[in-house]
Amino acid sequence: MVSDLVLSANERVGLLLELGGGSTSSVSVAGVSVDGTGSAFGAVAQNGTLEAGWDSGVTRAGDTALNDAAFAGALDVAGAVGPPCLPPLADVETAGLDALLGP
Repeated sequence: MVSDLVLSANERVGLLLELGGGSTSSVSVAGVSVDGTGSAFGAVAQNGTLEAGWDSGVTRAGDTALNDAAFAGALDVAGAVGPPCLPPLADVETAGLDALLGP
């Protein structure tokens, strides 16, 4: 579940879901706000099946709404955070994003 995030001033993409041949049916997105200008994407999913309404919990601002609607390709993925990579929840609650991204 991805929830309660504000991803602003993104230059490339705020939220990229790499599905790896899967589906957004196993993804829950709620309370996510994204904004960006120029060619920035807000919240996009790729390389899988996108279920209708998968992004209904995303509020897009700036140029992201038009850019996301036109997204039809795939972006290179520099890194990924997935279930095997996640730190214990207590670490995230204590250290915030530093627990996920490092200091």
